[in-house]
Amino acid sequence: MYIPPKRKPMDTKKWKEVDTFLQRCFERFGSMNKNDYEVELMYLYLNNEGKDKSDHFISTYLKMPISKVKRLRYEVDLQHPKDKDLYKNEFYTIVTTKTFKIDNQGNILIAVNNKALREYLSELIEEKGSFFDCNFTGNIIKLTPADLVLLIADFEDKTEIAKRATKCIATNSKGLPQDGLAEITSFLQAVFKDAVGAFAPNVVNYLYNHFNKVKTK
Repeated sequence: MYIPPKRKPMDTKKWKEVDTFLQRCFERFGSMNKNDYEVELMYLYLNNEGKDKSDHFISTYLKMPISKVKRLRYEVDLQHPKDKDLYKNEFYTIVTTKTFKIDNQGNILIAVNNKALREYLSELIEEKGSFFDCNFTGNIIKLTPADLVLLIADFEDKTEIAKRATKCIATNSKGLPQDGLAEITSFLQAVFKDAVGAFAPNVVNYLYNHFNKVKTK
């Protein structure tokens, strides 16, 4: 039987940004409503004791509905926008630590609980001429193998191979030319060589098998 984490007094003495939090509140003193304070408190919590904690943990620990946790997380990201590199690093962490699933149509399913991150990825993939679907809960994004390569390529855009692989996929939605496949294969080999064992094995194998299958058609 699941036992919720016991709520105990937080040790806030070593928390970061406490002074900044107080300054923000006093700067807006008299104009902040209850929700404004909750957003700022959630921002403070997520940058300290709540860092890397799941929505479910925070929900049971702080005794609030999980829907409210998700909403406050999103409002925190709106009020305190992250640098794009932080979003990329967050997605990279998902790519390198989570297990993916493959559906019957060959799409890759990835759980991305952070709404702001999903919207960032959606914008990024749209800029490259594609899009992804979300499931009815909104937490699972569905990507084609080419779309996943496009996103990974964006993380590695310092390389010419990544740029060429991105251009090849984005401009050949109905099929990939042989030279394009060579570029993508070289790109995948370069990425996975630098991150051996980091990416989820089922996705690494699937990407290789997928593009090799296309190559032999």
